[in-house]
Amino acid sequence: MNTLLDKAKDKLLDWLLPLIGGALLGLLVLFTDYAITVLEKFPPKAVLMLLSGQMIVIFLLGTWLIRLRPRFVEHKGAFFKKKRGGGYHEAVYCGVCKKPASTGSYHVASHYKCSCGWQSEITKGELEYELTKLP
Repeated sequence: MNTLLDKAKDKLLDWLLPLIGGALLGLLVLFTDYAITVLEKFPPKAVLMLLSGQMIVIFLLGTWLIRLRPRFVEHKGAFFKKKRGGGYHEAVYCGVCKKPASTGSYHVASHYKCSCGWQSEITKGELEYELTKLP
């Protein structure tokens, strides 16, 4: 039982140390000359672990920052979702819960509605024009 616990601790440390080391190395990069001096004192395997940890930290930070950016723009009480390459999806999203809204009709004068009870000011016929007015 004790050896199993030791193995689990070792696996956890194998996973955590590169992350911690990568974060520390990232701070050291701010002081480039000092970082080079410090890295020269580490054995090559430790430097590789630090660099792999730094890449993981950068990836996680980048993923977190991407999730923080606003994906929706509000216009006339409705939300419009941004495309990755620029522009907007040709859809209206609920002004309350941000679920896709629909008109339920082919008629151009029908308003977009959501299952939560919300109704937009924008009609099906106005959607194309309203998309051109978004920032």
